Amino acid sequence: MASKQEIGIGAEAKEYNDLRDKAEKDLGIEPYCAICIERTLPNGEREILYRYDMPRKIMWDYRWVYEWRKARFVCKYPKDNVSMFFSFYDKGTGLEYEYNSLRSRQVAAKALISKYKNRREAYIEHAKNSLFFDADSDDTLHALDEKISAAECRYAEITNQVEELLKAK
Repeated sequence: MASKQEIGIGAEAKEYNDLRDKAEKDLGIEPYCAICIERTLPNGEREILYRYDMPRKIMWDYRWVYEWRKARFVCKYPKDNVSMFFSFYDKGTGLEYEYNSLRSRQVAAKALISKYKNRREAYIEHAKNSLFFDADSDDTLHALDEKISAAECRYAEITNQVEELLKAK
């Protein structure tokens, strides 16, 4: 039987992932993956053998397809190095959507704002039952408000950078 500590494992990560998914939807991001199968020729040049372009959410369901295609090319070119590369992007804007890219940081900032606002609402709901709760003088509430305002500033800054990048395209 699981202990009380083990029951909540992963709950916070699931909450954050749900908030990221909601932020992606709010921002109109369509996460896609470009999968390139390449071979390195003896002279060092690289040749693209095949390219897949698919939504990120179905990418892992069809993994067998591109693994099979890579294996086929490995058999076809046994002396060459056959490699597979994954590149993530937002289909609507064409911007990179890799780890720590501008677009992924925008989604993370929006998700963080939602997370802090949810925590603030939960704290107020819990503290209402206390006789001594005063929203104007509560230190925890002020700390949450500061975190929310800092996250909103960061989100606005990243959104401006994204808009400038889209204008430059």
